[in-house]
This record gives sequence, structure tokens and C-alpha cells, in this order.
Amino acid sequence: TDSPQLRDRLVAMADDESARVRMQVAYTLGELNDPRAAQALAHLAARDGGDVWCRTAILSSLGDIGAAEPGKPSKAQVMLTTLTRDTSRVAEIPSELLAQLVVLIGTRNRTDEVKSALEFITTAIPAGQGERQWSMLRGLADGRRRAGEKSGFLTVPGDNPGGASAARVREILDGAAAAAKDENADNARRVAAIGLLGYDSFDKVHASLVATLNPRQPQPVQLAAVRTLSAYGDPSVAGLLLAPWKTYTPPVRREALEALLSRADRVPQLLNALEDGTVRRGDIEVDRRAQLLQHRDAAIQERAKKLLGSATSEDRGKVIAKYRPALDGPVSAERGKEAFKKHCATCHRFQGEGTEVGPELRTVQERTADQLLEQILDPGREVNPAYINYTVALTDGRILTGIIAGESATSITLKRAEGVTDTILRAQIDEMISTGLSIMPEGLEKDVSPDHLADIIAYIRTR
Repeated sequence: TDSPQLRDRLVAMADDESARVRMQVAYTLGELNDPRAAQALAHLAARDGGDVWCRTAILSSLGDIGAAEPGKPSKAQVMLTTLTRDTSRVAEIPSELLAQLVVLIGTRNRTDEVKSALEFITTAIPAGQGERQWSMLRGLADGRRRAGEKSGFLTVPGDNPGGASAARVREILDGAAAAAKDENADNARRVAAIGLLGYDSFDKVHASLVATLNPRQPQPVQLAAVRTLSAYGDPSVAGLLLAPWKTYTPPVRREALEALLSRADRVPQLLNALEDGTVRRGDIEVDRRAQLLQHRDAAIQERAKKLLGSATSEDRGKVIAKYRPALDGPVSAERGKEAFKKHCATCHRFQGEGTEVGPELRTVQERTADQLLEQILDPGREVNPAYINYTVALTDGRILTGIIAGESATSITLKRAEGVTDTILRAQIDEMISTGLSIMPEGLEKDVSPDHLADIIAYIRTR
């Protein structure tokens, strides 16, 4: 840092022929307090950002909190400002790198960096690349939410709300709202648009979200709408989720229940719906019943006991005995494959189908049909610790559930049905407890007949 000659030489080595040398240059530039470091990192991002190792090096240098001297812009800010002024190289930088960079900026939540990121997203990314803009805006907003920001995720404190940048953000959000309702658009585009709407103001988007909560809409779109509505703390959310309850398919109902239990103020409305028959007792799976029966609020516990009774469903032995004869009848692995996709693929991946949340099913193929029947219908009998469900209460009042899919010194990641993950900073955790129950709930017999379950078992055991 004291040698102009070494700094000149280092910046020039961003064009070295060796990829290993360029990667080391990317790391070393993080130590250099020189505006050219950010420009060299932008050059490396365009040249090597597609390589995961070089991308890691570039992001580590752009993410160095100590890189900016007081009163001076950080490397990330200089890089984004440079690219905004000269957009010719933006298309060469992989979307993955830019998405990770804006999440990092959001997590740091520095006003000047956030302003540069918004300017870059709304100016340097062409309007025709709406999904790229949505992804980056969502990453920036998600990072700011993790940093403790409560609202205004896509605005800058002190910035002119009627200014050009705010107007461009508003235009992008309105475009996402239109895409969310467009039944001619493909599911992936609609889901991406719905995900971004969760960072707009509730009064502007709730009508668009509610419009997608009907059985005519594809399941991925309904699930995305439920998750996005759940992120809002508005007191009307519970009623909006409960109104179409009887039209929900099991995966959508499960996600809506997750949303209703995620905030304490929604739970009484769920119990009201149980009382008036909108929600049936059988709609509440055993792990969710246990969550209600062990609720921290004694009044909710008492109401739940009256409405739900015991945490366990009917005797598992009787259910197993009822289903066992179907194993001896004619079974079809082909029918089992279709039944698996309908009832099991939300949590299990097998033969290229489904989502990997629960155990890898190839590991149980050697078990007998009878053993598999018992484990499916009585999942609490033998629970692998890796698949025990946890309930996490956060300092902002939300309650999240899932298995622990990953941990670091500062965060944990929960995973639940459909492969949905929530990464939580440890500083945000108010309480975390194990339910002692498997993520796989009891009660599959409510949706699957004995013959169909026998077919599913035949499919699982087929190599």
C-alpha cells in the first residue's frame, strides 16, 4: 500500500494469462485502497466471474468492510458507479456474481452503497431484462431485511421519493405486479415477479397476490403468493389466507398453515377458523398440532387443547393394520410413480423427481415393503436426528420451522417442504426448540388410499 510501483504492477496483472494468477490478484486487490482496484475487479468480473473460485475472490475483495476509508466510497460502490457510467461491460458479468454482490451490499446496508446499487439496477440493466432486475432488487432488499431494516427496502433514506431513481424502481415493481397476474406468462417468470412484490408496500400489491390464490392458478404461483403474503406483518394477512382455504391443494394448504403459524397475532384467527369449521382438525398435521399445543402463550395452548385434543392422531397401529393387506394385492410401480409425484415429491427426491428435503430414498430400497409401510405411516417411531423439525422464534415476532440444513458461526438455515429455505442470523433468534418430531408428518392416510400407498412402496423398491 506504500508503493505506487507495486500498485501499478498489481493492477496490470488483472490481465495476466494465468487464471491462478488472476484469482490471486482478485484476492490481493481487496487490500488495496486505490480506486483502480475496483475498476480492476470489474474487469476481472467480466473476464472470470463465471468461474466459482474467481467469483469468490472478487466478492471477498468487494465485500471487505475495511476497504473504504472514512468519507471515501467502498470498492463495491466504485465498481457499480463505474459500470453504471459505462454499461458496455455489464452483459459480460454473470448474473450470479451481481446477485451475490447486491445481497452483500444489502446486508451491510450502507446508504451510499445502497444508492449506488439501486442506480446500477435501474440504469445499467436494460429494461428488457426484467427478470435480472427483479432478481437483483430482491437480493438487495433481502440483504437489507437481514440487516434489520423494517420497511422501505427499495428506497434510500433521505433520497427524493419523487426522483428519477425512485420512479424507475416504481416502474419495475409495477411491471412485476402485472407479470404476476399474467396467466399467459410461464410459471418461473410469475414466481420471480411475485417474490419481488414482497418488498413493495402492502397496499400496492395485496390485490395482485390475492388474485393468484385460486385453484385456476398453477401450484407454484399459489405457493409463491402465500410465501410473499406471509412476509408482511399487516393484520389482514391471516384473513386473506384463510378466505380461500377450502380450495387449497395439500401443498398450498401446508404453506398457508406455515404462514398462519409464523406470527403470533395470526394464531387466534386460525383457531377461530377451526371453531367455525373453515379449517378442519384433519387439516392440521401432527407437527403443527404439537406446535399449537406447546405454544408459549398459555391462552393459545388452552384453546388448542379444546379444539385439537391430543397431539397424536388415531392409533398408528390400527392405521398400519388397515393398510397392510394392500401390500399383498396387485401393485404397480408405474402407478406408484404418479402417486409419488403427487403426494411425496414435495419433500423427497427419487429417480429425478421431487425436492430433496427428506432422506435420499435410495438408502431404503433394501427394506421390506412392510418396513416401509410402518415408517411411512408412523414416521415418529424412528426419527433420524438430521430430519427433526425445529421451531425458531425470531426477535421480530416471526416463527419459522424446518430441519436444520446448514449452520455457520453467525447463522442457521432451515429447510422445509418444497425445498424452501430460510437463513436466519443468530442475533435474530429469540428462542429455538426441537419439536422432537420428524419433518414427515403423520396422517398420510388422509390423502392416500391403501392401494395407492402400496403402489408408492413398489415404486420406491424398484431399481
